[in-house]
Amino acid sequence: MENIGNYKQAELPLMHQNLRNIQELITPEKSIFIFDRGYNAMELYINIMSMNNYFIVRLKDRNYINDRYKITENDSETPL
Repeated sequence: MENIGNYKQAELPLMHQNLRNIQELITPEKSIFIFDRGYNAMELYINIMSMNNYFIVRLKDRNYINDRYKITENDSETPL
């Protein structure tokens, strides 16, 4: 059974609890978790990956633009 917290309850611990509660309902090959911008929860992402599930996180508008300027070398395994 999923849990719904009140507006004062932290979202991330509740998500972990709900994830444990629904493990038997999830078909990994048919499930994708979708997170909104700024949902920075690496521990949750690792948990989802350990269950062999997939997820998508929408980045903030400027994340790619800002991070692109921090690249100092080509880290690709294939030549550009």
